[in-house]
Amino acid sequence: MNQTVENKKPFIKEQIAQLINGFNEKGIEQIFEYAAFLKFRTHIKDLSPQLAEFSESEHKFNELGMNVAKKQWNKSCALEAMKKLKGSGNGQLIAALLNERQKERLKNG
Repeated sequence: MNQTVENKKPFIKEQIAQLINGFNEKGIEQIFEYAAFLKFRTHIKDLSPQLAEFSESEHKFNELGMNVAKKQWNKSCALEAMKKLKGSGNGQLIAALLNERQKERLKNG
């Protein structure tokens, strides 16, 4: 804090005290609530870098989860096609996999 603000601090505190003395109970309660809000807002601003880091980590985690889910779903589609072809030759397996892929594309538009 610069020297000018430091010199004004006692004067500002004195003015605030004089203002508060002029309020009734309801006004003092409102001042207290507002001061609590200002303190909370300052605390939130101090936490802002940590909140941003958490948000970024959560986003990466969600992306990872979606990628894992997509791979698992693709794997289940391939397994389903292989079950349909149990006992068939390899040529029919490829055809069945391509058929399942085509169904998937049609379903998703």
